[in-house]
Amino acid sequence: MPQKIVYSAQQIDHAVGQVREHIDRGAIVTLSGLLGAGKTAFVQQVCASFGVVEPVISPTYAYLATYELAGVVIYHFDLYRISGIEEFESFGFSECLHDPRGVVLIEWPDRISSLLARPVYQEKIIALDFKYVPNKPNLRELLITLPVHFKGDGEAIFDEE
Repeated sequence: MPQKIVYSAQQIDHAVGQVREHIDRGAIVTLSGLLGAGKTAFVQQVCASFGVVEPVISPTYAYLATYELAGVVIYHFDLYRISGIEEFESFGFSECLHDPRGVVLIEWPDRISSLLARPVYQEKIIALDFKYVPNKPNLRELLITLPVHFKGDGEAIFDEE
């Protein structure tokens, strides 16, 4: 069952904290949601939690940004403009999904959903789905689905309104 978190931009560190304990080398974190729903802001906080000090921006035109730290490589994909699996694989990006030192963060994972649905990836995927909260423009709802070996139930609401 997915976990649900409701948070504001000022509370994003709380939301990241709920997920970060499950993110380690080998993880594939998918971030789904409409434009402006908070995917990139979340990625920025996750990267900061690993010690990335350089600016983290969405690689919309390059598709991939990498951040190398001691023992960890963060692969940040923005697949909004990619045409599909064939283009993803033609760039050699699939190799990133198998890097044992890698933490893979994928914005717009629906562009390669059939690739990510393969059994080899299912135990690695932490799925995050960002939604707007109706009538509360400053809040976001985040649904977290963890791999089978991380399953947990719960709800955290950081609503100061």
